[in-house]
Amino acid sequence: MDTTLMIQENNIADEYTIHWSKPVGSGINGDVYLCTNNLSGIQYAVKILPFCIEALDEVTLQWSCRESCNIVKIIDVYINGLGDDDEECIFIVMELMNGGELFDHLQQKQISEEEAKQFVKQILKAIEFIHEGNIVHRDLKPENILMDVSTSEEEKAESITLKLADFGYAEMDDNGLTNPLYTLYYVAPEVLSNDTRFRKESDKACPPMTYDKKCDIWSLGVITYIMLMGYPPFSPDGPNIEMTSTMYQSILSGDYYYGEMDWKKYSGDAHDFVFSLLHVNPEDRPCAKELLLHPWLQSNSVRY
Repeated sequence: MDTTLMIQENNIADEYTIHWSKPVGSGINGDVYLCTNNLSGIQYAVKILPFCIEALDEVTLQWSCRESCNIVKIIDVYINGLGDDDEECIFIVMELMNGGELFDHLQQKQISEEEAKQFVKQILKAIEFIHEGNIVHRDLKPENILMDVSTSEEEKAESITLKLADFGYAEMDDNGLTNPLYTLYYVAPEVLSNDTRFRKESDKACPPMTYDKKCDIWSLGVITYIMLMGYPPFSPDGPNIEMTSTMYQSILSGDYYYGEMDWKKYSGDAHDFVFSLLHVNPEDRPCAKELLLHPWLQSNSVRY
């Protein structure tokens, strides 16, 4: 499949109607609205980014992942102004995910170990795909994992497909990444250590550490922990708006909260899986391909 970015030559208004009163989300770099194809009547989501090199990089990386069943697929890309005198924007038309964010799903209910396992498998398939393409996402979190919900007519059973979205922080992994781009709670220690705002004065002169795609594996560990436990591993008392010194040190040292009574509800394989991802040393973390073969994802060892 050709992964070269294809940009439509005509105006997006010739093909789609954007429903400005119906926002469906927002990303790091731009908002997302509902839109309808003028010919077919099919509804999509359209993300609007100010035209710049960084935005082109974002759309190019996501476009290159169109073969994956677990990454939100880009349908069309346009570079137009909103009006005759407006500055150019990038319009990214994507498949519409009808189930919203995984974040909201986790807020609404405590999911079972079996459901968590099925979700993790799908997220890992997305991670495996981008990592094989030498792409690091750098912003894996439940808000960037979207859900598509369908119901089988025969079984009347609900099926949920997860897809990775928002490549605003994504970058090619050139073995020299140093920029500390991240979201609180999900940031890997090797990324956080480069944020000089939190360094001790004596450490501020130290050169930044380089990091690679293994930072995504750490983030998946945090996500899986939250799925099972209902709270983040480095802030068990609830969400903090800003990084605290205690949280900073806990992440750097891998000192996660271990609620023994809470973990008794889950299988030993689930425990082993989660904490294999939360090794401080990136080299000790398994890759996505290895994790898909982990006993927790291969067996029926769950507790209900």
